[in-house]
Amino acid sequence: MVNDMRVAKISAALAAMFILSTVAGMAASVDTRQIGQGDRLMVRVPTEPAISGEYTIDETGRFFFPILEHGLDFGAIEVDGLTLDEAEELVSKLMSKYYESPVVNIEFVAYGVRPGYAVSVFGAVQEQNTHRYFEGMKLLDVLIKSKPLPDADISKLALFRGEDPVRYLDIRKMMDGTDMSANIPMQAGDTLIAPYTQPAMKMRVIVLGKVTTPGTMFVPEGTQILDLLGRAGGTVGRAAIGSTYIIRVVDGEPVIINSDVKSLMKFGDLKENIVLKDGDVVFVPETSRVDIAKVIQNLSLLNLIKSTTD
Repeated sequence: MVNDMRVAKISAALAAMFILSTVAGMAASVDTRQIGQGDRLMVRVPTEPAISGEYTIDETGRFFFPILEHGLDFGAIEVDGLTLDEAEELVSKLMSKYYESPVVNIEFVAYGVRPGYAVSVFGAVQEQNTHRYFEGMKLLDVLIKSKPLPDADISKLALFRGEDPVRYLDIRKMMDGTDMSANIPMQAGDTLIAPYTQPAMKMRVIVLGKVTTPGTMFVPEGTQILDLLGRAGGTVGRAAIGSTYIIRVVDGEPVIINSDVKSLMKFGDLKENIVLKDGDVVFVPETSRVDIAKVIQNLSLLNLIKSTTD
């Protein structure tokens, strides 16, 4: 009953805040956001219906009109970094070589996620995803997209931002609508982790290396690597997070699993957010040129892992 009431409370708060943010956004009649990789555009050209339709911007920032029946090929149309108005002007200029006073209308259908220009959300949310960052984006915008779960610990959202120490946000009053001070502006590249409150099971995991709080941790079953680093207080100093190692003993033998946490945080590469298992050792080295075999040997000598290679 209490859990159901909390679900309703969170849903109602998000719905109300979404309406307020939508109403406020209606004041801006001109979309000045720049076009980027992965965006889907609706292009309408009344004088040439054959090229009207949806187009996705590729990794080079371009899209291609189809070759027309009479052999006309407009080639690659590069619109990366342009606003809609600028893109319309570019396409009109291109078409004016073959058409008299062409009318071009371009609108966003969906926004893609550009590398390094996104906000990622993981943990106790319905939509673990990487969202495209836009100017003026705030924490509430991200929460509306990701939808925190009923068992999310909204008193301790972990915010990873660049090289800054991990920052914890208490959004309980914001969700109640009594204090919006926690609705902070987001920055491109931010990563949010919403931890769970009461795990049904706990696992023993050891985290070592360049983290704020190394040592043995008891974490919920299903904990992923990024959540673990948040619980360990984030990284410190020169941490080669792109070469994070998970050492797991399988059938008496240590198995090395590499996790490129840097790619995960920067590009939202979800396959790198590896699910941990009971007894795993997570090692964040200072350099990518670490001798992992020697690390395993030292762990075995300390009885932190038991292997048949001793």
